[in-house]
Amino acid sequence: MKTQFTILAVALSLLSAGAAAQTAASAYVAPTFDVLSRAEVQAELAAAKAAGNVQSGDETYVPPSFSTRSSGEVRAELAAARAAGQIQDGDETYVPPTFSTLSRTEVKADLAAWRKAGLAEEWRGEQTPDIYSTAYRHKLAYYQYLVAQQKAHGGAVQ
Repeated sequence: MKTQFTILAVALSLLSAGAAAQTAASAYVAPTFDVLSRAEVQAELAAAKAAGNVQSGDETYVPPSFSTRSSGEVRAELAAARAAGQIQDGDETYVPPTFSTLSRTEVKADLAAWRKAGLAEEWRGEQTPDIYSTAYRHKLAYYQYLVAQQKAHGGAVQ
């Protein structure tokens, strides 16, 4: 356990000295919160309920969307997508194909770094990890360090 913290401390100190730390530091933006009184929050909630934006029992509210296109335009777009092979009957959602630029070896090395940093355990199970926690951010920084080392040395996880 002590060795892991030592390795993590060394990794973090190396990150802070390099360009990777600048990228990681500039990418992370701490969430900001408005300071509202209880009365203001209650007033906002009442206004949202009155406007029909909040329904009791809903876990996630998605506001209704309204199309600006005619049904003929939508049908034509659908026909064009089917003709291009982008949609097959029975599909609910079309996801365009993606193509990786990484080799199999590079993907395996990246996965090894992910696991070595401890991020695989963070994402195991049904719960999403607390990505703002210090522990998670340390693991992410260590993963980024390992990836930077891979790129610098053109090889596997050290």
